[in-house]
Amino acid sequence: MFVRKRTYEELHRKYELLDQECTELLEKNVEANEKIEELMEAVESIRSDMLSAIKKSEELESNLLKDQESTSITLKISDDLSSITPVTKVKSSTVNKLVEHGYLPFNKRDNEFAINLAALLVANEGMEQLVFTFEEALRDGVAMEGSGDDDEA
Repeated sequence: MFVRKRTYEELHRKYELLDQECTELLEKNVEANEKIEELMEAVESIRSDMLSAIKKSEELESNLLKDQESTSITLKISDDLSSITPVTKVKSSTVNKLVEHGYLPFNKRDNEFAINLAALLVANEGMEQLVFTFEEALRDGVAMEGSGDDDEA
């Protein structure tokens, strides 16, 4: 089979165009693969950051739950001793105990202010007992551990 020169040149030109297109497509494919690798690295970095954030969030939530697991009252005293601010945290199961012991009326068990006030009443009774106990010890001249009194030395 013989091919004319003109047909050969046309076929050769088409082959070169196809070859050039294939080369360009291969280059684009290499560039696309490089971008995919960069994006995969970015996705992995974001995934790692998300896992770290989730872990931190879980730790904070755990700490928050631990803080909420106990009933506490903190008294914040101003530096000039002119005011005292109570900060209360009352566990939900403690509310029932406040009702049982008569510190909180049953119909006020959903009232935050009433719950905090009832907890402050319990704390007040405890503080009065502590002060009374240590006041007697001071009057009787009994040395208390950790009191900081170094008069005996």
